[in-house]
Amino acid sequence: MTFLKEYVIVSGASGFIGKHLLEALKKSGISVVAITRDVIKNNSNALANVRWCSWDNIELLVEELSIDSALIGIIHLATEYGHKTSSLINIEDANVIKPLKLLDLAIKYRADIFLNTDSFFAKKDFNYQHMRPYIITKRHFDEIGHYYANMHDISFVNMRLEHVYGPGDGENKFIPYIIDCLNKKQSCVKCTTGEQIRDF
Repeated sequence: MTFLKEYVIVSGASGFIGKHLLEALKKSGISVVAITRDVIKNNSNALANVRWCSWDNIELLVEELSIDSALIGIIHLATEYGHKTSSLINIEDANVIKPLKLLDLAIKYRADIFLNTDSFFAKKDFNYQHMRPYIITKRHFDEIGHYYANMHDISFVNMRLEHVYGPGDGENKFIPYIIDCLNKKQSCVKCTTGEQIRDF
């Protein structure tokens, strides 16, 4: 694979949003270093202009690429919600430590922008008790990321995603679930009363 002179790093590239983003970047002709937990699995899904690497190898790869390519930005999608049996250390590592390491790389290699993704759960005016460790760590990285970026010549953008859905989404997500129930002509679909309010 031939890398172009400019590239971006995308963490969480093998997730739902990441897969769609890689396709869009491919169509735009932008080269990507895609960080994933399972490099072997994702290398089999080869896309032009995409180079897969693990979290352990990202610094070495960026150093290697810096010889003839320029890092122009980082898009941080990877996250740990703590739904399953994640420890607090794993949640902190995924939502604060790893993105801070990426922000360090962005500053070291003079990228123009660091784009962090967040969700509605982390809105400051909400006091959700659901997924507290996720919310605390996402808020922390947003604050420290802005602080750190302001000390250096880089734009830090925290992009809050509200309700993401589309082709290839997990069957257990709300919209695919409802569509599946309707397609199966189920007479009863279990939902809430629908009285809750969500401010988009």
